[in-house]
Amino acid sequence: MIETSLKQALEIALGYPYERPSSSFVISNGTVEELTSSFDHTNRVPVIACGSNGAPEQLLRKFKNNSEEPVIVTFATLTDFVCCYSAHISGYGAIPTTLVPMLGVQTECHITWLTIDQLEKMHETEALGRNYRYSKLESISINCEINGQLNAAYAYIGIHGNLVHSNAPVALSEIPFTCDLSLPRLSQRALQELMIEKLSLKISVEKFIQENIEDTDLRIQRVRALEKFSQPFTYACETILEN
Repeated sequence: MIETSLKQALEIALGYPYERPSSSFVISNGTVEELTSSFDHTNRVPVIACGSNGAPEQLLRKFKNNSEEPVIVTFATLTDFVCCYSAHISGYGAIPTTLVPMLGVQTECHITWLTIDQLEKMHETEALGRNYRYSKLESISINCEINGQLNAAYAYIGIHGNLVHSNAPVALSEIPFTCDLSLPRLSQRALQELMIEKLSLKISVEKFIQENIEDTDLRIQRVRALEKFSQPFTYACETILEN
């Protein structure tokens, strides 16, 4: 990588999960506007966004060539799940998010309401079969700011499970939630530092990220090494649709 592109890559990796508004929004023709009224969701699929898919910055990257249907995202509160770090490293160097079932938790999240074409595009960005599976979650409680209560929705679930530190899942410091338990909450940089420590490496965060971006085989090797610091997603009312 040349210096400028490396700097940009590091900013993208360390910026995860990016700025997520505490409101609903719509992306149309490359612009982001607040969504305050109801919309026709008849032909749209509600997909829980527990990480960067709730951030306009990330969605603009993923749907930069989308010029037809708007991408609709609603703010929501999800009960009995928390957004935690997955036990894998993405191709762009960030350690991303996955849902973790946990009774009594109230988590701020978003729902992307996707058309079939948008869902196919989203699938392409989620490394199905390698890092995530696409599932339907039923018997859940998610209160959507615009559309009210939902008892079922879809989600991308990390197939490597979630990271564990001090016998607990590691939550994202940027995503608010209420919980009676004391969970570790880390920023992306702090989490990367923790992974370097767990993997017994003696390199900087920047070098760790650069290697994970540039060397696919090394990244896969490190993901395998993270298995001993992970726990699988277990939820009785999950139906796996694509894996």
